[in-house]
Amino acid sequence: MEFLKALEKVYFYDPCRVLLVPFWKAESMLGGVFYSCRVRGDGSVDHLEAWNESGYQVYWDRTGEWRPDAPEAFWKSPKFAVVYSQYAAQFPRSSQYSIQRYFRLQLGESFPVYPLPGEFAFAPVRVPADVLLATEVIGRCYPHLHPSYEEVLRWTRQPVFTPELWVWVIDRLTDQPAGLGIADFDPVRREASLEWIQVIPEYRGRGVARALISYLLMLIQGKAQLVTVSGGADNPSDAEHLYRRCGFSGNHIWWVIRLLGE
Repeated sequence: MEFLKALEKVYFYDPCRVLLVPFWKAESMLGGVFYSCRVRGDGSVDHLEAWNESGYQVYWDRTGEWRPDAPEAFWKSPKFAVVYSQYAAQFPRSSQYSIQRYFRLQLGESFPVYPLPGEFAFAPVRVPADVLLATEVIGRCYPHLHPSYEEVLRWTRQPVFTPELWVWVIDRLTDQPAGLGIADFDPVRREASLEWIQVIPEYRGRGVARALISYLLMLIQGKAQLVTVSGGADNPSDAEHLYRRCGFSGNHIWWVIRLLGE
């Protein structure tokens, strides 16, 4: 069985345990990798791995055991690795590495609808006219994350870009953005993901974020068979709690391990 076909098969059975990112994104990053794909006689997938010189990209095993086919150097001393928490003990934790933990959650069969406070309104993000403003808003919401205009513009050129899933929250008094929501949708596999949920700091604590999430989920409803979200598990803002209040659930933690200086 072809590796990507096998990966897709197990992913849509248990997405948040198989990959940290949506399938379309993983597919786009797995060109030119070495891989291992074990399939049983009945056609069920038993084991998957993917790695290259840049790092360790995929590990999934039906038994939950650690039984890698990749050469030891790729997981004993990787430049980069994305690994499910169950297998994190197999990877280095020395001071030479940075380690970031991420949650990944899946939307349940239903979700609560939170109204947007009356002093705000939703409005579409106009692409490309509003891309520079969207870049600035994202930068205002994170102390250490400032994507470039070119990077944000590239998001609008991906096959999963869906114009109606780029949404402003506008302050009616100032007619300026109070928040920004961006979701992606893969129409081929009917998978959606919440990518960016931003509320400018001075507008936080007023119910804007949960209303924005509700609004995006209503736009996605009926189109996607799978909706996920991920974020920093150790982030002081506790975004995971917010997403759980909005209908997401799960207990999946991923580790991203980087060799410092790479």
